[in-house]
Amino acid sequence: MKGKILGIHHVTAICGDAQTNLDFYTQVLGLRLVKKTVNFDDPTAYHLYFGDTAGTPGTLLTFFPYPDGRSAQPGIGGALGFAFAIPESAAEYWKQRLTQHNLRFEEKGGEIEFKDPDGIQVQLVPTRWQRGEAYGDSTVPTEFQIRSILRVTIPARDATKTENLLSQHFQAVKQGEDWVMEDGSRIRIHADEAMPFGHGGHGSIHHIAFRTPNDAEQEAWLEFLQTSGYRVSPVMDRNYFHSIYFREPNNTLFEIATDGPGMAIDEDAAHLGEALRLPAQYESHRELIERSLPPLRIGAPAKR
Repeated sequence: MKGKILGIHHVTAICGDAQTNLDFYTQVLGLRLVKKTVNFDDPTAYHLYFGDTAGTPGTLLTFFPYPDGRSAQPGIGGALGFAFAIPESAAEYWKQRLTQHNLRFEEKGGEIEFKDPDGIQVQLVPTRWQRGEAYGDSTVPTEFQIRSILRVTIPARDATKTENLLSQHFQAVKQGEDWVMEDGSRIRIHADEAMPFGHGGHGSIHHIAFRTPNDAEQEAWLEFLQTSGYRVSPVMDRNYFHSIYFREPNNTLFEIATDGPGMAIDEDAAHLGEALRLPAQYESHRELIERSLPPLRIGAPAKR
């Protein structure tokens, strides 16, 4: 018996320069840096987490910065972009803000579309739906803030196989172009039988994580995936949640992550993201790790 999927937990991408990434997502888009840690599988690289004021699951966008890496090639095996939810009345504010920051954008079907500094396709979608809480020190006024990730778009050569996973096992419901999960977050499938395989690098989405409430539900998913023929990882302790990983039928990397224990497990909620946090296995190497990572400057709030 499989466990429960609530919706999107986080999206993890790869960027080039860590400072550029940090400045864009905090100073321009107004998200909070809620965790500054390292890639648990490669401590030579940062892992930066952005989200709402508490780092609530469903609001989290995370990045592995690799300044010496290559640029990505979009295609099968990755994701094509993601959308943030913004308040219904916030579209004009965001168009003006993007213009002020010299960002080119397009409006498509009421959505505002642009690219981040590494070329990831980002949409802002005016909607009543939201998760998360306002961040009081954001560079964006409360009434216009991004609160959550609404949607991720993934490519597929055979959309039916991925649709079956979403509908039969994730219990997602088709609404228009999107597959909507329990908490309201969405997956959109871009079907293209001729799409080539892509490769990772700057501007690529590494994986999409989905929320499950607790360890017991995750264990049920692990057993289900194993018996269903998927190659699935063992449970991995990521400090702030527990994770398992597998590739869906069209090769995008999916993660199933627990909601807890959360971002405040190793630092006070009022000071999230201020200090470098390391998992226990790397703590004895802190001095070496800190010397190898580029210093990051958390900027003062930009003018609203």
